[in-house]
Amino acid sequence: MRKIKLHYYSTPDKSATYQRHKMFRFNLGNKVTITLKNESKLLLIISKINEELNVYLADLNHMYMELFNLHRRKWFVLDEENHNLEEDKMIRDSLNSIDRFMDLVVNNTNYPDANYFTFKHLNIILDEFEKIIKTFITIDKRRNNYQEIQSLKAIKKRVNSLRTEINSLGSEY
Repeated sequence: MRKIKLHYYSTPDKSATYQRHKMFRFNLGNKVTITLKNESKLLLIISKINEELNVYLADLNHMYMELFNLHRRKWFVLDEENHNLEEDKMIRDSLNSIDRFMDLVVNNTNYPDANYFTFKHLNIILDEFEKIIKTFITIDKRRNNYQEIQSLKAIKKRVNSLRTEINSLGSEY
């Protein structure tokens, strides 16, 4: 099964000047650093963070499916006659980008800087979601499809909420 598995952390440096360098440190890519003296407690926290990241990944995948299906439903109006060809290309490029970055999130966790890039890639995915939603809203405004706009705003709210959760992950430790 595909999943995020962060596992790189710093071991204590007994000769360090700073107290925090004399402990185990787990740097997340969202600017949160977890510092503990006990390695087993740190490993437990890392396990919990990985679980949470995988829940977020599942949510991102679900949103990706929603937007992909929405793109296919709107495909018939994304034509030259309606002046939507550039928007269609942008949506396709964003969907491809999301797919590529989701693969990177799960496949590139075996490097020392994987913690940083995992969070960076998750935020890129969320940026691409926002671009797609904004484009769909623009198209639906031209078509006076206000019911669809409300649905898109609800998805955008979920994206913003998920971004907040991802970027604050680990701060409770």
